[in-house]
Amino acid sequence: MRVCLIMIYTQIQFEDYGGEFMKISTVYNYIDTIAPFCEQMAFDNAGLLVGDRNSEFNKALLALDITPAVVAEAIEKGCELIISHHPVIFSPIKRCLSDSVPYLLAKHGLTAICAHTNFDKSKGGVNDTLCKALGIDCNGIEQVNQEYRVGVLPCAMPACAFAKLVAERLHTVVRLTCPEKTVQKVAVCGGAGSDYYEEACARGADLLLTGEVKHHEFLAADALGFSIAAAGHFETEVIAMPALAEKLRVVFPQSEFIVSEIGNPVATVV
Repeated sequence: MRVCLIMIYTQIQFEDYGGEFMKISTVYNYIDTIAPFCEQMAFDNAGLLVGDRNSEFNKALLALDITPAVVAEAIEKGCELIISHHPVIFSPIKRCLSDSVPYLLAKHGLTAICAHTNFDKSKGGVNDTLCKALGIDCNGIEQVNQEYRVGVLPCAMPACAFAKLVAERLHTVVRLTCPEKTVQKVAVCGGAGSDYYEEACARGADLLLTGEVKHHEFLAADALGFSIAAAGHFETEVIAMPALAEKLRVVFPQSEFIVSEIGNPVATVV
């Protein structure tokens, strides 16, 4: 089915947009097939948030967040489209000043498509990419909650050893509870997924890996004898942007999809 889908989209792009440029709507519609926007969580604001779906583009920049630095990067690199994970407009806008990101996007004619919670849980999305990078096998494991994945490590190991693996693969630092506990069945939720630690524990997971955890959640998990690991919101999600860019390059080879070089604006000092 996926091969057919790629062939269909490739045929559409060459038949309808055989020139140098392609319509924004074509890319939006493709993302909607692999991470349906209708499946975003109720609090979310994913979709085409700035710009005209009927406008055309030749080059797109993919980034976790659309910040002023990312807008400047898109302009410098000649991009007409930015595809991000986090929505550039999340809460209702009460003012749109000249230094705000939505204003800058509109001023420079940039379109923004944001795939957030719909991409977190989609097949091949954030959580799947994170599992793949860490060698977590999710095949044959019943998914009791679409918002996170449950899988198994190739072999059991102390939680601290797994945390070191995460730190190395994601280039981050990891904070966790019960570091000496042996873990093999792992729940994974990129970004802010600490809300699921009780459910993951009840379902038999040995550890929950996520991006950020509140202090009282660390304490509660420790009291349960459950390992919960926080590896950074940015670091547990940004890994999926190159994967999405590669999907888009395969389907739309005549357009250019580049990944932002802007790193995490939050510094870690050790």
